[in-house]
Amino acid sequence: TSLHLGYRAYKVIRKELKIKEQDFGSIDKRQRYRFVSPWLALNSANYQKYRGCNRDQKKKLLEKILVGNLLSVSKGLSYTVSEQISASIIYLRPVECRLKGTPVIGFNGAFEANFDLPNLLGLGKSVSRGFGAVTRV
Repeated sequence: TSLHLGYRAYKVIRKELKIKEQDFGSIDKRQRYRFVSPWLALNSANYQKYRGCNRDQKKKLLEKILVGNLLSVSKGLSYTVSEQISASIIYLRPVECRLKGTPVIGFNGAFEANFDLPNLLGLGKSVSRGFGAVTRV
């Protein structure tokens, strides 16, 4: 068995599966996170909207998308969100990424949310390809 990443193939020598319980969901306080891999927040429609925004509008748009990503991952994990989610971007830096050979914009940075996430959970687009992984700060 081999694993193909980019143009390289790696032989799989050992496989391991660990199962553990993690906290997840709404919390009373705000928790700070940072992206350890670029967050792909923008689909093509949101990208056009993003390009036409000023700095404050971009931040508000990305915060709204981030809340949507938290709701989406909750739905995927069959978690019912009982409290309103709020997210605040602390800082974001745009970075160029490639997705299936196509250049896309991603973001490195940090945010706060009233939501508990396990380390290395992915948010946004293409999380199965390693994008959007977060860790607690």
